[in-house]
Amino acid sequence: MEALEARGIPRLGRLLVAQPLGSEPKAPPRCTATVDSNGRPKRILVIANETVADPALKAKILERAGGRTANVLVVCPALNSRLKHWFSDSDGARARASERLDASLLELLTERLDARGEVGDSDPIVALRDALATHAPDEVVISTHPPGRSNWLEKNVVERARTLCSPVPVFHVVATSATAVAETIRSA
Repeated sequence: MEALEARGIPRLGRLLVAQPLGSEPKAPPRCTATVDSNGRPKRILVIANETVADPALKAKILERAGGRTANVLVVCPALNSRLKHWFSDSDGARARASERLDASLLELLTERLDARGEVGDSDPIVALRDALATHAPDEVVISTHPPGRSNWLEKNVVERARTLCSPVPVFHVVATSATAVAETIRSA
């Protein structure tokens, strides 16, 4: 969070707006200022938690942006244990999700993407439904751990999201980095 504030990125309640303030960076932006046939940038909704900072996810977001300006909303569900959920103890889960989200938004900012994020409901489908109510994406990207490590895959989250979002395309990214695996081990 402090790293974001130091770069001039304000925090607005649950919403983190990742837009550089002040002078433009010297490096040319990777995404050009083209828009779709309706005259607006592409809107991409990303649902990811422990895999939110994975390089495979960042690569997929850049691929889906297609070299043009994209508005990216990253939703990071605040995963919590059942016991803590029952006792309404979600502060730690929300704080951990917020830290992962901040790191991801910093990465997207370096790619000159218009990215913002929010911590969502612990259920990724509820978090997706909430985001759909306000974001109206052109595409959805869901990032999970590999099969055998992913609770979301066991709960059929990607297929359920495809049904919920139809006809909006839903892309699935499988995390590949050791960082995402290490995060899983630390949080277990």
